[in-house]
Amino acid sequence: MLKELTSIDKLDLLAKKIVEGYLIGLHRSPFHGFSAEFREHKQYNIGDNHRSIDYKVYARTDKLFIKKFDEETNLRCQMVLDVSNSMYFPKQQKKNKLEFSCIAIASLIHLLKKQRDAFGLTIFTDKVLQNIEPKLTEKNKQLIYSALNSYLKLEANPSNSDIVECIHSLAYTLKRRSLVVVFTDLLHTEVNNDFDIRFMKALQHLSFQKHDLILFYVNQKNTEINLNYGIQPTEFIDLESNERVKLIPAEVQAKYQEALTKKISTIKSKCLQYGVDFVEADIDADYNQILSSFLRKRTKSLK
Repeated sequence: MLKELTSIDKLDLLAKKIVEGYLIGLHRSPFHGFSAEFREHKQYNIGDNHRSIDYKVYARTDKLFIKKFDEETNLRCQMVLDVSNSMYFPKQQKKNKLEFSCIAIASLIHLLKKQRDAFGLTIFTDKVLQNIEPKLTEKNKQLIYSALNSYLKLEANPSNSDIVECIHSLAYTLKRRSLVVVFTDLLHTEVNNDFDIRFMKALQHLSFQKHDLILFYVNQKNTEINLNYGIQPTEFIDLESNERVKLIPAEVQAKYQEALTKKISTIKSKCLQYGVDFVEADIDADYNQILSSFLRKRTKSLK
């Protein structure tokens, strides 16, 4: 799968397939009227789009009327992608966390473009590596897809992650109120064990600037959350710090899950406090979880 995606056209094609499949289930007739809200009927005139004809009204009145819509065009969305080394987990498998995130971002951009909303991209590790400002153009979409592909082609990116610094940077650089959508595994190297405090201050900063935020916590649930590695001795490598430890997974599974649950619960509570949507995104699940969460937040952001 990874090698198949290292071209912009194939990434674009997959994004379209995911979005259209989702919308077919959502609306039966994909896209028609999806990017707008119904306002009123008006009498049909030659040259009007025949797809907008309301045939139910025609059946009752024997007259042609078309539906008029109010288009929604006032959203700016900044996609944010963690490309640190831990996002390349799991290695040598069909899909890793980075690939999942890139496909999700491409799908959301395809949806945004159909909605006539502006979209941009920020790429970060322990610092911001690349920033593409939100624009509603085909050129901007191709620029973003090219950036995504450049990291998909890598087998690893030996850098640590610092989501806190990235959020602070966005609060400073986003020129207008935006919907910020972050894809990260929340793995980081804590120097002073003060992540909770720093993370809270970063959320405060972004909230103060009136931006909305969705935080997609990207993980492989079976291995990273449930620690399902069996009873054989296994060597684990921290992809952020390269620290190694050898142990029997079943012996530490309960304590590991307790510690992880505590960490995620703390982050969730901070997000709830500042109106941030926190979404757990399992890379072995489908993309409906991403699209549904995004559309709910988008609706709130436009109010």
